[in-house]
Amino acid sequence: MENKNQYLTTADISKILEITPVAVQKWISGGRLEAYRVGGNYRIRPNDLLKYLKDLKNSDYAMKEFKIDIKEFLEKKALTEKGSKVKFDIFSNKGEKNIVGSGK
Repeated sequence: MENKNQYLTTADISKILEITPVAVQKWISGGRLEAYRVGGNYRIRPNDLLKYLKDLKNSDYAMKEFKIDIKEFLEKKALTEKGSKVKFDIFSNKGEKNIVGSGK
């Protein structure tokens, strides 16, 4: 069974891409982004989001950055759900991407 932390919600995607959740919902309802309904919420596999972003003709560089951002977001989400105190600074002053925290 896959971990629920391996899926993204519309709210997660909106945070990662800095867009509104409504925009993500429009992608889903328009059939452009594959999603699964769980209860009243959507769950999206990261690879489905990446496929959609690639279909939009994003550059290889942008796709690499999207992969990193998604991976780091999911790591932060997993740590947070385990009750860790997480400092997450995806865009530090030096342009570094760091996750600092400890799991319980």
